[in-house]
Amino acid sequence: MAFIQSLWGPNGLILLGAIISAIGVLWSSNIQTSVNEQLTEKTRQISEKNETISSVTNELHDKSNQLIQASQKLNEKNDQLIEKSEVIENLNEEIIAFSTGGDSFPIVEFTSLDPIKNGGQLMITNGSNRYPIFDLSVRIVDLASKKPRTIENPLADDHILNIGTISASTSYMQGYVTLGGNVEKSFTVQSNSRHGHFIQSVRLRKVAGQWKSATKVSRMTGNSPLYTKVDEGFPLNSDGEVSW
Repeated sequence: MAFIQSLWGPNGLILLGAIISAIGVLWSSNIQTSVNEQLTEKTRQISEKNETISSVTNELHDKSNQLIQASQKLNEKNDQLIEKSEVIENLNEEIIAFSTGGDSFPIVEFTSLDPIKNGGQLMITNGSNRYPIFDLSVRIVDLASKKPRTIENPLADDHILNIGTISASTSYMQGYVTLGGNVEKSFTVQSNSRHGHFIQSVRLRKVAGQWKSATKVSRMTGNSPLYTKVDEGFPLNSDGEVSW
């Protein structure tokens, strides 16, 4: 009884304060423990999420690498297809060229000209070393001819040759021709073939008792010569060029 009465005094207040303080510490400790447990749980969940994200990221990285490799293989296949297409295109062009004539063109030449007899061989050569000439016909026009062209005879004395086919790098003799008593002759040669039309200028000059020649072959539709040959010693004009 005396102990209970003593609690109503200062000692009671001190004890009450101690009890309240102890209760507060205990309550605070419990709250801190709960918070810590929640933080630990959140940390664990975040760690799991990070692991999941890392795993997904790695999978995406692997998928990305697979896509890159697949894309590279696809690009390689495309490059191979392009190369094959180019090969096929080149083969098609070759087939067309071999069937039409490609870069072939005819060259008419007066060869083995005898300075005494003023005559020689008429030779026609395929200027291509790869493709044949097909359906070739040649018209040789003597620019000094005086024979008139009429409705009945539009070709006058032009020389017409139906050659047909000449293989690559091949020449054909077309017979003996005479130049008469002249010391110079000029001819224009018109040629038709399966793959185009050609025009050739032929100039013959007798120099110091020997025949010299100059010739130039072009397409009818082009200005750049396909073939030009000028004998050494052939007379040139004041500009140092052949007077075609």
